[in-house]
Amino acid sequence: FRQTALILAGFAEIAAGSLDTADGFLAEAEELSEARSSVPGLALALGERAIVALDRGDGPTAARFVERGLALVRQAGMEDEVLTMTLHAVSARTALAKGLPAEARLAIAQVNRMRPRVTAILPILALQMRFEAIRTCVVLREASAARTLLVEVRAILRECTDLGTLVLEASDLERSVESMRETAAGPAFAQAAPPGRQKSPPAADAPAGVETARPHFIGRWL
Repeated sequence: FRQTALILAGFAEIAAGSLDTADGFLAEAEELSEARSSVPGLALALGERAIVALDRGDGPTAARFVERGLALVRQAGMEDEVLTMTLHAVSARTALAKGLPAEARLAIAQVNRMRPRVTAILPILALQMRFEAIRTCVVLREASAARTLLVEVRAILRECTDLGTLVLEASDLERSVESMRETAAGPAFAQAAPPGRQKSPPAADAPAGVETARPHFIGRWL
């Protein structure tokens, strides 16, 4: 359970805006996942660490986390696992930073195929993957696609209100999207129904004031 607890603690610190503390928990989760040969755990920890690195303005470190995570996921044939989705989403941003828009579109296409499975039952994961996809859409001027993703973000936030800085992040992205001129969405951005929360037991031991991804759902994949 320590692996799950460390990742959930990382989520809570990200939502609280404590990036250094979050990265410490996630780094330990990465080490433990590697010791246990848990590819889903490694993918999730590396994807989250990449997001933290980007939030700190450290693109090269984010790219290294993404490259390592994707290599492990592809070697294990786990590209379609739910816990790899933040890794795929953030890889779109690192691809854009390298000047590779086609690669970014492929990453978003993967996210698009999987996002109906990543719902409000895993609120932080669901928001993060959509935030990263929205940022990519903004750079690629895919206004319609970005707005579709925003509809899904709003649906998640209506069900999960206590998500700390992620609520503010959603507001910032909404302003960015609304300022875009309308462009046609490419084939990577097919419409999907807004995600709803599946029925699940109550979350256990979530940090006060922050609703995290459900530990029993995260834990079963690690």
